[in-house]
Amino acid sequence: MTSANRPLSCSVGPRPARTRLAAPLLGALMLTSLPMLGGCGPEKGPGSLAVTYVLGNAKTCDELGIETVELELIRGSGDDREVLYDDRGPCGDDLLIEGIEAKTYEVEVTAFDGNGIATLDNLADSESERRIEIFEASDATLEVDLTSRPAELFVRWRLGADGFADCDGVGIDAFEVRAFEEDGGNLLLEDVLSCGLDGDGAGNWRLLADPERDLTGSLFGEVGITPLDANGDAVGGAATFEFDPVGAGYPVQLSIECDELGCMPDPG
Repeated sequence: MTSANRPLSCSVGPRPARTRLAAPLLGALMLTSLPMLGGCGPEKGPGSLAVTYVLGNAKTCDELGIETVELELIRGSGDDREVLYDDRGPCGDDLLIEGIEAKTYEVEVTAFDGNGIATLDNLADSESERRIEIFEASDATLEVDLTSRPAELFVRWRLGADGFADCDGVGIDAFEVRAFEEDGGNLLLEDVLSCGLDGDGAGNWRLLADPERDLTGSLFGEVGITPLDANGDAVGGAATFEFDPVGAGYPVQLSIECDELGCMPDPG
């Protein structure tokens, strides 16, 4: 729920005694008074936003292990996406940003546990539901629901002896990655990554896209990675990983080593 008040800088004084004026004088007074009337309107200046939040099913901070909560006001999309205002405080405290330029913003609220991992957020809401307009000199309020973030799955591969081969050298064109619940029965997320896909950072990790937030951290516990040739056929055997569910928002990083016979978990 949002609200915004736009105060007026228009004051009304005591009503003067009624005096009959000649028509020419009355017209002159009306003309000289018009500029004064223009000052009666909305105040100008920055606004503010106060945010309250609900954790899951009205849980307490201690019940969900939340220590801090962050509010961000964002504009733009893609490479032009930019955080323009932010506030961060202890879990349980309201969040407040003042001095906000009058515009429309996307609101992101994220809750962090004691390890600094973002475990809850409001990104399950649509972008339109997260949008708020800040008016001139207004005080807006907003309440958001925070729900569990999905886990994150990162994979990387080493090709050939000691990792010195390339994709063509081992006959691998892509990797089919499938993530399951911990018993391996229910598929949560799947994607195909090009063998030539560049990774991020020093670890050369590739993040599996999860736009629908399907990788439920409390259930996610098994992964199969199958190498594919240019025709989409499997190259040898798949690498399989089993592990305990990591929880909401936590990352899982899996390494494989591959050759012409297939892939296996990288012991290193």
